[in-house]
Amino acid sequence: MKKVSLVLGSGGARGYVHIGVIETLEARGYEIVSVSGCSMGALVGGVYACGKLAEYKAWVQGLEPLDVTSLLDLAWDKRGIMSGSKVFERLDELIGTQTIEGLPIRFTAVASDLNLGKEVWFQSGDLLTAIRASVAARYSSFAERLASKAKNAIKERLRRQEQAHIFSILDQSFDTMQRSLTQYRIGGYPPDIMITLPKNICSTFDFHKAAMLIEAGRRAVEEHPALR
Repeated sequence: MKKVSLVLGSGGARGYVHIGVIETLEARGYEIVSVSGCSMGALVGGVYACGKLAEYKAWVQGLEPLDVTSLLDLAWDKRGIMSGSKVFERLDELIGTQTIEGLPIRFTAVASDLNLGKEVWFQSGDLLTAIRASVAARYSSFAERLASKAKNAIKERLRRQEQAHIFSILDQSFDTMQRSLTQYRIGGYPPDIMITLPKNICSTFDFHKAAMLIEAGRRAVEEHPALR
């Protein structure tokens, strides 16, 4: 079997495409020997590494918009944009107690130490704790600063009698930072094969669109010239 090491990016609901990518790579005879991920990539990668991807896929494909609203568990305070406690309660039921070093394949969750301002790699310890730390890098890092900018932007748009939504502004702010960081890191550590999808495939919070996004991931692998 052809062996691959996966690096899975963030992007909120867009991270569902990783499920389609993983399933299609395996169906084509690739052996995934290690997974690294950030935020949603760490979540999907961690669930895959502990052998629970099929169960996770079944759960997310059954989510309706009202389910997502409840699961987001909004927390507009110093905890961040959302606490995520309800999501991780469900993941705890799904994953249980797992250590990273006990997984059948190598796994790394990438997070941020906000106090030291540096990247942190979780390669041992409790799996769910590592995933939660990585997800927080997407949804909680710089939250207070971004919240302030978003509120000011809203006031300005309302002053000009334009409509604005707080999460749309925050989403754009996160994506702007993420694109810059991604381009920088890829320039220094270019992958052998890179699979990308358009940013407008969905919004960060479209967690009820799992089936469509998983299918998009499957097609991305099937249509990639290096993977045919």
